[in-house]
Amino acid sequence: MNCFQLLEHTADMGIAAEGETLVALFVQAALGLRQILTACTDIEPKTEFPVEVQGADREELMINWLSELLFLLESRRLLPAAFEIDTIEIDSFGDCRLRARVFGETFDPDRHYLETGDQGGHLSPDRGRADRRRLAGADLCRSLNPDLPGDFCTEIRG
Repeated sequence: MNCFQLLEHTADMGIAAEGETLVALFVQAALGLRQILTACTDIEPKTEFPVEVQGADREELMINWLSELLFLLESRRLLPAAFEIDTIEIDSFGDCRLRARVFGETFDPDRHYLETGDQGGHLSPDRGRADRRRLAGADLCRSLNPDLPGDFCTEIRG
């Protein structure tokens, strides 16, 4: 069962994700991102890609995780079918590391449709929107390339 909800706002698209654990939260955010990118339901887990990202805190880790998924789509044309997070480690300084495997298949224009057209962009904290719920006090928003419409904002609740 998915525990995320897509949020719409003028020129924005977001994800409200919930998880009983930090691992579940990160998986739900990834599933929400996949739904924003494509409505395809026939993506097969044919290929496995290992992913390792780091962040200075949980917010930056989430930004880097979702950015890496966008990078896999852009660079490898990988449409994700499933996500398995092996570990999320937080050291005594608060630095975080995530190790995961992303399963999916190569984008096939005869079978797949991308909602956004271009998958470029990066995620960065949006400090200017006080009305969004926060994970440990920081908004998570995607600053998009000029080719993409609007902003992609992530609302995370853990």
